[in-house]
Amino acid sequence: MTELRVTQLEEALDAALLDQGLHPGFKAWIRRLVFDEKDDWRMCCGNHCEPCVLPMATAVDQVRKQIGWQEGEGEPSLQEARR
Repeated sequence: MTELRVTQLEEALDAALLDQGLHPGFKAWIRRLVFDEKDDWRMCCGNHCEPCVLPMATAVDQVRKQIGWQEGEGEPSLQEARR
């Protein structure tokens, strides 16, 4: 995947936030993590953080699946939806 419609990404992010009960204010953070290949942030510390990384990781995985992102692809070029 080298091109991704902006609306496709935004819809996937919105759905994942809603499904995981995450505040929309975390959208930019989830967007960044979707294309972060390190994934070393996923470990829960057990300190009852809000939000916990576990639902955030699930949201990231959900977005990746919905947009068809594969590890090693890097961040795709975003294309405006054609009308």
